[in-house]
Amino acid sequence: MKFPILKNKSANHHNCITCKKKLKSDFYVFNAGALKQITKDHQIMDKDLKGFCYINAHLDNELLYETLSVAESTPMGQFEIYTCSIQCMRKFFEKVFDEFSNKCLKKLEGK
Repeated sequence: MKFPILKNKSANHHNCITCKKKLKSDFYVFNAGALKQITKDHQIMDKDLKGFCYINAHLDNELLYETLSVAESTPMGQFEIYTCSIQCMRKFFEKVFDEFSNKCLKKLEGK
């Protein structure tokens, strides 16, 4: 899986990100984003917002820093990641954390 999985685009909501199967009526979604505050009780999506999802580590007393970008500059400040099952969602997050862990270990080994 190549990271970031979303960059300057919205998610494919027709297929599972993990196994690539076509989504049916039951599916699972991880979504995140930002909304523009209009009034105390009213928020809207806005074309000027760009969404992101990063995982960061401050390592070795903060002398080293590592990040994994999962999503960048997604339109309207929002993003979604679709999976066909809870098992595929778990596999997706395992891939994210495996990639992040490998980046952190390489950074620590190279210090």
